[in-house]
Amino acid sequence: SEPLIADISENYGLGAVLESSILTVGFEDCNVRVRAETGQFVIKAFGKFRSDSDIERYVDVMQAVTDGGVHHPALHETKNGGVLFKHPSGVSAVAMDFIEGHTYFDTKTVPTDEELALIAAEAVKIHALDIAPPFVFDSWAIPNIHKMHEAALPFLDDEGKQLAEAALQRYDAIDLDQLEKRFIHGDIISTNTLLGKDGKVWIID
Repeated sequence: SEPLIADISENYGLGAVLESSILTVGFEDCNVRVRAETGQFVIKAFGKFRSDSDIERYVDVMQAVTDGGVHHPALHETKNGGVLFKHPSGVSAVAMDFIEGHTYFDTKTVPTDEELALIAAEAVKIHALDIAPPFVFDSWAIPNIHKMHEAALPFLDDEGKQLAEAALQRYDAIDLDQLEKRFIHGDIISTNTLLGKDGKVWIID
């Protein structure tokens, strides 16, 4: 709501809200583009399904990523310090810079070879972070491929079943104990990769 956005903007010292609109890409949280007196920002209001610990984990990861030099929108501090704001209504939110540009999903394009190199460079920065956030089960994570296969199997045609089986066999052939353990993004896709007008590739979510 407009009063809620105004309250959040006030607590981050962004100034009066001149205009706001919901960013429709992404469905787990509510992302609002805000044009305020001091510039343009994105307010991420976390979904009610997220626990306080999940939200704190999410925010800690975003902070670690930006501190580590990854091209991720900078987070803003509240007037009381810290980057996470809890509104009396129960809504938890963060405010970050709005990056002028477009995602590859928006333009329905694929990265050029040069842009792929920039994306890979950001992934390397993420993988170099020395962080180990608390474990959160993610059904889409690759180590859970067998559970996802079982769930998806009734919806696959014969060709899909063959492709899925081939993927399972290749996954099972990997000696996971021999792999280094690193923090990764895990979802660098068209909706989470933004080409800025500054020529940089920005990684979000």
